Amino acid sequence: IEPPPPVTKTTLSFIYSSIPTLSNLTSSLPIKSFKSTYLILLKEIPSSKKKKTTHTEEIHVTESEDQLTIATGKITAFIPKSGTCILDSLLYGNVKVGGKADLIASTQDSPSREDATEIHYQSFNSHIKKAVIEQQGKIRTTIKLEGVQQGKDGREWLPFTLRMYFYAGNEQIKVVHSFIYDGDQ
Repeated sequence: IEPPPPVTKTTLSFIYSSIPTLSNLTSSLPIKSFKSTYLILLKEIPSSKKKKTTHTEEIHVTESEDQLTIATGKITAFIPKSGTCILDSLLYGNVKVGGKADLIASTQDSPSREDATEIHYQSFNSHIKKAVIEQQGKIRTTIKLEGVQQGKDGREWLPFTLRMYFYAGNEQIKVVHSFIYDGDQ
């Protein structure tokens, strides 16, 4: 399968749950690592929940020098082995439904308060250093991405591991995002 031509950056819809969330932690807690789970859903596409999945469909994984391609029978995902995107493009059948997905961390220089006169924000984009096939089977394949968040000034922090789970005959991708808070360094 050839990758589709590049497109402009798009936003994918995520269902998000975090254990624990950053908003309910204070810097005095000893917790330094966090784990979040996402489920990428293609809402415009009819769900296959009512139809019983047969295991005649298999996942096909191909690996090239610069990317991994995973085809579940419903979707095809193109994952770069390095760079800023966690997902280069996503096809449903032969239709491109997403692409150029990346992780963005954002910081602010002061708490949000009513008496705050000005708050400055800084964004850190994902920088993928490694992508490997962690587990490959006929029913499920797991792709592991390792990287850091990187600012425009080159500062790297929040090293992360991102696992993407693909299932045969399914249009959903489960994503587990774990990172280490190394902001004290």
